[in-house]
Amino acid sequence: MRDLEHLFSAILSGGGPLSMSDPRFRSGLARAVQLAPSGQVPGLFALFSASLSAAPTPTLSSLFVLFASNVGVSLHSAAGVSERCDELMEERVEGLVGGGGGGSEALGLASHVVDLQSRCSFFLAEKEGGTPRTPPATSTTNAILANIILSKPAAPHPSYIQLAFNRLLQLQLSPESPEIPPLISFVFSLIESSPADSPLHFYMCKNAALWSLHCSPPQISAFLSWLFSTTAAAAGEEGLGTQLAVLNDVCFYEIPAFLGKGGGVFAELLAEGGGATENLLKLLSQLPPAFVGQDAALDAALHRTARSSEQPAAVALALRCLARGARRKVDLNEVWPTGLPQPLADEAEAALVELAVSHEVDAASLVKVGTAHVVAAYLASGGGAEEVLGRAKKLVKDGSKKLVKALKEGGDLGKAETATLALAGELGRRDAKLVPVELRMGAAESSCGDAALDKFLALQCLGAGAMTSAEIMRFLRPFVARVAAQDSDVLRAGLSHLVKDAKSDAALDIVGMAIGCVAEGVKGEGGGVVGWLHVYYVILESVRGVESREIVKGLGESCLCTALDLLDATDGADVLDFIDVIIAKKDLVLFTTRDISTVLSTANLKLSADPALFAPLARVVGGAMKHYPKALYSCLPVLVGTLRTMLGVAMGEGGGEQLYRCVLMARTLEVLGNHKDVFKKHVVPVLLDYFRAGEGGEAVKAALQPGVHALLSLLSPVERNEMNRILEGGERNAFRAAFTAFSSGSFKGN
Repeated sequence: MRDLEHLFSAILSGGGPLSMSDPRFRSGLARAVQLAPSGQVPGLFALFSASLSAAPTPTLSSLFVLFASNVGVSLHSAAGVSERCDELMEERVEGLVGGGGGGSEALGLASHVVDLQSRCSFFLAEKEGGTPRTPPATSTTNAILANIILSKPAAPHPSYIQLAFNRLLQLQLSPESPEIPPLISFVFSLIESSPADSPLHFYMCKNAALWSLHCSPPQISAFLSWLFSTTAAAAGEEGLGTQLAVLNDVCFYEIPAFLGKGGGVFAELLAEGGGATENLLKLLSQLPPAFVGQDAALDAALHRTARSSEQPAAVALALRCLARGARRKVDLNEVWPTGLPQPLADEAEAALVELAVSHEVDAASLVKVGTAHVVAAYLASGGGAEEVLGRAKKLVKDGSKKLVKALKEGGDLGKAETATLALAGELGRRDAKLVPVELRMGAAESSCGDAALDKFLALQCLGAGAMTSAEIMRFLRPFVARVAAQDSDVLRAGLSHLVKDAKSDAALDIVGMAIGCVAEGVKGEGGGVVGWLHVYYVILESVRGVESREIVKGLGESCLCTALDLLDATDGADVLDFIDVIIAKKDLVLFTTRDISTVLSTANLKLSADPALFAPLARVVGGAMKHYPKALYSCLPVLVGTLRTMLGVAMGEGGGEQLYRCVLMARTLEVLGNHKDVFKKHVVPVLLDYFRAGEGGEAVKAALQPGVHALLSLLSPVERNEMNRILEGGERNAFRAAFTAFSSGSFKGN
């Protein structure tokens, strides 16, 4: 205890080696105060009695706040601590009364004394064995509060409100106390002159459960009006976000006095208008519905705001707030009685799309004012009201002529054309007959690269069951050509669905025509041929029925030969991806030993210059080991050379990709363990490369270790002796350490 007193004295005198601004020192000091013997705590007050004044230094203020916040109070020490609090207030804060408070820092320290005294008073009540009672305030505390209230300060100091709330906390057990009304009146007098960034927001929200018990409904409404308006006036998104976080302290506690009261207050503020309307709506959209309540006046105010086309962002927020209230679905005829404003702002339409997706908008009102984007969103989310389908058909019919013209021109689609296309896609998904034939064919034949066009065509495939065989055949050829030309997973999914779900009587025709298109496409030149290979794979994965599979099988050898030629002529990554997926289809496409050797040797030559080939090549090697092991046995030199190149690339510089390559390399090497008799005499060159490269860093070493251990498991004593003979110095030591770790079983592999 004496050491702690000496430390406090040194800090107050400025002679201490450490500063109160050091967070680590403050944390350690707080812990020391918490562990101080409770019976000796009153002695520490003597230090502050000697130095506390009406103008305390920052160091003293900081040290006293730390002490008062962390000091322990017990039944044994409560009486002494309370007495010292009384003395400290009487001796050192009397000047505040005569000076009217003055906003002095000492007033903030006084509030901490009051808080500490409150803790002592409850312990004393328990010690006396009676029921809890309201702790009496010291005469100085009452004098300070009375003087502040009478002075009606124009610039309220945060400590004023803190002192008042501390006293309200003490008066919890005496709700009829005559002290409460003037305290509440004083608190509400402060908020009238408080700016938006005042700490008063924090204190009022933090203590809302305390003071709201003593307020009338008009006072609650006045407080909320002040709080909402000052919050909405906060400058910038960051300021608004900070005030929202404070306000949520009120909302999430679900204080009974506030529940359902927010709606009426917001209605009044929105009726006043002004530049803060958008922020008010942002605030409203993020508050709990139970806090806002269901208020007809608020609904009317939101409808008025939504009708204002001059504030598109506010329109969007108002629509979201209307739906969020969940009183009933939003009737767009009420929002726009005379019809949708033209043109509709993007923000407002985005809000309407959200409402349509969540089905918070009245379906019948979509018939009158729903745009193509909004109706498409409604249908895409599962909505199926018949009147909305009628609206969709009309919109598609009205906009298809302009859309077909835009598709023929091949340029970028505008907003209106994109909306019509999206709506036509949703109609086609339900029934392809609902889409004009000229629109479907225009889309399939268009050179436009818009993603919305790809989605539309894929949706037509989903509804193709309603088309006749002749319509499907007419649509299929240009569609397959687009699938080959566009690197689009959406289009490939549409083709897969078309082939997979074709009716039995049309399946052979569909597969036959699609394969015929591929046969023509793979005879072409350049990178575009790769797209046709991927079309072949989609058909390969989707085809059903023995006869249809025979049609696909007939083109397999030709596609494989084309892929082998392209592997050398192009960058190779897409071709390796194609080989990776067809290597498992032995019943349809059969690889020979020469094919396997050609793939590995060609990719090996390109890998050093293009590390992007590593991942697809690793998958091809793994697939070949699984499905064509005997073919690999016949070309072991080619395989070993490929593995050595792959290991060099994996251990080379590669940034974030390096560890990923090492993991793939380890998995590839682990597969060799299943073929010990064949590979045991061929792994030495790979291991030599690994140890001569220095094993890489720790992360690389850990990633490759399962694969290295798999290779070590293949070594016979003869190969181990050869490794020891060839390696020198540190390389030999690294090999011996790795083999010892493997032999001891310290690493089990994947």
